Amino acid sequence: MTARYIDWTHIRVNGDRQAAAPYVADGRKLLGEVMEEAARNELGVLAMHRELEDGTIITAEKHGEIPRITITPAPPVPTIPPPVVRDDFVVWARTTALPAGIDADRPQQILRPAWTTFFNDSGVDGFEAFPGEKGTYGGMFPQGLLLAGNIDWVRPSTGERLSWYGPSSRYWYDDWRLPRAQYGVHVFHLGQVLLDVEAYANELDEPFVERWVLGAAMTQTHLYVVLADLPENISVDSPPATASQSPDSWSSPSMPAGAISVALRRFLLVHNPATPDPMQYTVPGNSHEELWAGTITRGVAPWHFSPDVTTAVAHIAPAALELTQRGAGVIYPSESHLRHMLEIEGAEAELLTEVVSLSANAPAVIAEDGEATLAIVRKPYNGFENALFYRIGEHDYLAMAVTEAPDTLRYDRRQIVWADLRAGTLLLLADSIQAGEWMFDLSFRLCSNGTEQVAWGDATAVVTLGSYDAVRFMLNETATRAVAPLALAHLNAYGAVDGGWPGGVHNAQVSLLHAHYWLPFRISATAGQTRFAFAAGAWSNLQSKAAVARNTGANTQVDGLGHTTLPGFATYKGYSVLSYSTNGGINGRRIKLDYITGSSLGAVTGVPGEDTTENTILGNDARYHPVWLLGARRRAA
Repeated sequence: MTARYIDWTHIRVNGDRQAAAPYVADGRKLLGEVMEEAARNELGVLAMHRELEDGTIITAEKHGEIPRITITPAPPVPTIPPPVVRDDFVVWARTTALPAGIDADRPQQILRPAWTTFFNDSGVDGFEAFPGEKGTYGGMFPQGLLLAGNIDWVRPSTGERLSWYGPSSRYWYDDWRLPRAQYGVHVFHLGQVLLDVEAYANELDEPFVERWVLGAAMTQTHLYVVLADLPENISVDSPPATASQSPDSWSSPSMPAGAISVALRRFLLVHNPATPDPMQYTVPGNSHEELWAGTITRGVAPWHFSPDVTTAVAHIAPAALELTQRGAGVIYPSESHLRHMLEIEGAEAELLTEVVSLSANAPAVIAEDGEATLAIVRKPYNGFENALFYRIGEHDYLAMAVTEAPDTLRYDRRQIVWADLRAGTLLLLADSIQAGEWMFDLSFRLCSNGTEQVAWGDATAVVTLGSYDAVRFMLNETATRAVAPLALAHLNAYGAVDGGWPGGVHNAQVSLLHAHYWLPFRISATAGQTRFAFAAGAWSNLQSKAAVARNTGANTQVDGLGHTTLPGFATYKGYSVLSYSTNGGINGRRIKLDYITGSSLGAVTGVPGEDTTENTILGNDARYHPVWLLGARRRAA
């Protein structure tokens, strides 16, 4: 071990002597190495340099008999005032009467629990008449709060929040939508565009092709973005020429089957604390580094970074996801799906891949957000051994089960509409049928901290339980072998469990419940085919998934960049805001949800949704979506 030099030495400081004082010991240690090396090689002159992690540079020298240490302290880190943490909710309240919102240029409102409503200024329509606690935000955000994505990442040390466009559930690719319909080429911060990938890449001498944002995160000096080259369209297979028998069903996958070009790039992020712009960041042109690039089969899933930006994770669905009964046979899902993780170290990253399966006993993770996870687990429920549950944190929520008793037969299925693992919150679309009552129950359930709250519910009469026999059969059969947990989760219309429903009407209604009927997106955003057989040898005329996504009401809204707005849901520190208006209907009414913790969204915004019941005009026109969280804004220096 090198001895520290303890005799007299000349110490020189380039800069602040007080800042250099803590590094004298490091300098003496380096000088000891110099003296040992010089003695070993009989050198009269020798110098060594060392740069420490904080940027301090130490030089140790021997000039004949004179030892010298030179310390150049790192420049002082500018003191950044604490951020203004405003993780308030931002909503865009609009109805048929107010198609653009309450103000043409500044339609957004900020809702601060619990509850103060902020308008852009006191001249906005409805401000004077608003009866609740109110204020204005225009002075803090002079450019407005027009743009945000539905997926976000938060920097823990500052509370700053980035967002980007992505799948409706946050964690899994929307299987019924074209890839470019759900992703975008922007990263947003505080209602503005932080990075326009398209514009950035077009200015390069050698533009890269990966333009679509799958995930983003930031450090003090860099913006990290996972980018992909997404196809504009997807090739759609055709069903068999004729149906084998009734019941029969077929549905095409709507995700690209081939390799997707994916890259992780790190962009220089410049903080401008003196600017009056609340965002205070810019990304200079031609400032990126490529940390990893390659191809990933079906690589269209969103990526989620860890809080310290050392990893990013995506769960990739298998090619065969459908749980479909065709005549007497059942097509099961794949045995596994893939978990991809990018390990980031400095200016390099490595891709690691893991196979994920659900066995008889062990839970299988289907989504990750930092240290938070969501898993599928199999365990008994009301005497049924092979029920499935969603496990988030320490809490389990029913996913799929059959209840059997001498006089009662009940089937329950619950699909994840939206999730935020950091907040431990799920929004589930639940449907169930109970024999004897012959009612089809539908509800949206807000699950958090081990409890379930029904945010909306309704019921309609049915005529048979035939198709649900496939649910019981599938749950029992797949309990004896490994199976892809993403398929069993029924995540946002990956596939439907069909079969056994004569008559057609309820067959289509219930099967499509998990395949596109209730989902608020425009026809132009959908892709793929779904067919049913109502008689032997004949397919139904439901030829496309687009055909059942009716272009009505809430599905015509786009933001300032032309992106279709998504159902809005955000939750923070026990408060939730939910805005969801669907295409599908039950009992002649379109479904709307305008839930807010402790109040009503209409009361807090001052814009109650219209409620009409005409059969030809599906009502409940509450178009508050999107809903997003603002995040922290740093103070000017």
